[in-house]
Amino acid sequence: MAAFTWPSSACASAVVALVACGANHHAAPAGTSASRRPGWAARVDIAIKLPNASVLTEFPVPLRLTRERVDFARIASDGHDLRFTDSNGVDVPFEIERFDARKVTWVWVRLPRVEPGRDTRLMMYFDNPKAPYLEPSEARTVWGAELAGVYHLDDTIDDSSPAQSATSGTGMSPADGIVGPAHYFAGKPIDDITSTTAALPSAQHAICAWANTDQIGAGRSVMLAGYATFALLRQGADARCGSAAAANAFAIGTWRQVCCVHAGNVDQIYVDGVPAAKAPAAHEDAGGTLHIGGGSWIGVIDEVRVSRVAPSADWIATDHAAMTTDVATFGAVVAQ
Repeated sequence: MAAFTWPSSACASAVVALVACGANHHAAPAGTSASRRPGWAARVDIAIKLPNASVLTEFPVPLRLTRERVDFARIASDGHDLRFTDSNGVDVPFEIERFDARKVTWVWVRLPRVEPGRDTRLMMYFDNPKAPYLEPSEARTVWGAELAGVYHLDDTIDDSSPAQSATSGTGMSPADGIVGPAHYFAGKPIDDITSTTAALPSAQHAICAWANTDQIGAGRSVMLAGYATFALLRQGADARCGSAAAANAFAIGTWRQVCCVHAGNVDQIYVDGVPAAKAPAAHEDAGGTLHIGGGSWIGVIDEVRVSRVAPSADWIATDHAAMTTDVATFGAVVAQ
């Protein structure tokens, strides 16, 4: 995974104007177009339309860069000269999940504020042969501190969250995911990813995962992702989390996003962004060894996230939409 964002660790804590980091960049007044960035020869305006019903802040979305949208001949071969700003010219964090000039490049950006019914505007800058490489670790600022783990399951299986939890895995094979690359689990005992995360608050926490199963059958529960005390399971075609069970949540050869949110002594399952089942649950401890796959899952798993807070229903629905629909419109490339 290639990941780039701010030029020094002093700028990693928030969305920061680069003038504060010595990059000779000034924010434009509110309501105006972004300032031109000296040294970068091209830019393109991006409008992002999300279906959120409430204001969302610090919201990560994936951008799909293709040859029809950008001129890859003008971008560094690893994408290290990309930069993104909001409509006021203030830099926003980003993470390159996969750079592929021949097919599709996937970039995660964090939107500072998403208003209902309104486009969110970004500017993408590129074409700078002298652009400095940015610190890979600082791409983790795309993901809020409320996340205990973010696993793209791309070329690596690393945790992309600020926690950078120690992660290891065996078996598996590369596969296409819902966003960029993923991993295929063949149901073998060695097909297992483990990550050691911090403890989650017992009163509220959540886990979400994308899955495309090759098998649905009766019998014991099969681990998708989770902990010994809090996990997403498949039992036949149903999704289970604690005492909550969502019927027919899985279908062979079909991508499904499944989330379990624990809050207020209730476990709520969401399937593809829609509330599907809930059941009473005691205050439970979670954290420690996270398992993804666990040796019994047969199929592809992608984009696993563990949260220390209970995301809202609107957040979950909008997150699903951001990964299943092309929410970005790219303008024409403008020479600077």
